Amino acid sequence: MSNPPAPPCPVCSQLADQQSAQQKYGRDEDNTHLPPAADVLAVVHDFRPYGSRARQLRQCPACGTYYLYRTDYEYLANGSEDEQHLTRLTAAQAAAYLTGTDDPMNPAPPRLACDAVLFDLDGVLIDSTTCIVRHWQHWADLHGLDLATIMQHAHGVRTVETMRIVAPHLDVAAEAEQFTVREVADTDGVVAIEGAAYLLAALPPDAWGIVTSGSTALARARLARAGLPIPHVLITAEQVSRGKPSPEPYLAGASRLGLPVERCIVIEDAPAGVASGTAAGMRVVGIASTHSREELLASGATVVAAALTDLEIRTASPKDPLHIHVRT
Repeated sequence: MSNPPAPPCPVCSQLADQQSAQQKYGRDEDNTHLPPAADVLAVVHDFRPYGSRARQLRQCPACGTYYLYRTDYEYLANGSEDEQHLTRLTAAQAAAYLTGTDDPMNPAPPRLACDAVLFDLDGVLIDSTTCIVRHWQHWADLHGLDLATIMQHAHGVRTVETMRIVAPHLDVAAEAEQFTVREVADTDGVVAIEGAAYLLAALPPDAWGIVTSGSTALARARLARAGLPIPHVLITAEQVSRGKPSPEPYLAGASRLGLPVERCIVIEDAPAGVASGTAAGMRVVGIASTHSREELLASGATVVAAALTDLEIRTASPKDPLHIHVRT
């Protein structure tokens, strides 16, 4: 006579194999939460007990099943967003954690080889969030428009294209020109992102460039304000007929570098920029500074890092290929 099946675990039966939750500052109606059973799980090991990227190995006290729990806290232009993720581990994954031989959620860093790197500017090398929001708020007030709606479309695309979406009734070419004049004159609040200066210093001068949706004058003004070098290759809004997510900006960058697209790597923080680099035929490293990892991967990013400081660029000599190590 066979034994009756074991009753389901009272804790694990309330948890899915994978589930996530989000809490958005100022948008309580959109908030979601992990089931209460997630709080019953015991923390066996805290891999990253600091900052905004907690990673914990947790165990069910009732049946012994292991889970991986992680959080990602992001600062966005209109507030902040806290993401929680819980994944049920297989026996092999749990064993790898317990023996210290592997970290299924944090494997060995990917390494990408290339001859040059094309950076987006805002959100990757510099943080101009307060400045950008201030100027868009001024423009929204002038025309009776909603700032939140504008910011949904503004990141990673040219000013004129944002205006064309949110205010097609205006003379957007003239408005964009006046907007840029104000931005160039007022760069208060623009700062270099942590790790930017170090990363650029590791690159030969002819092995990197910037591809931005802003104007040349604005890019130069913000780089100067942040204390970062101005590259030999600087692709800006005036130099293309179609901005991101069109591939044209990054194709122009590769052309100016004199390299085939497959030898260039793009570093981007916005879905429009990721889509632009991918459409140009380049590999894209996403930086989850302004958008979530999931959004960047969905837009085509090859790999996503939480911050610029998670990248390391190595080369044996200025004539050898670059190797980008990405901690994910």
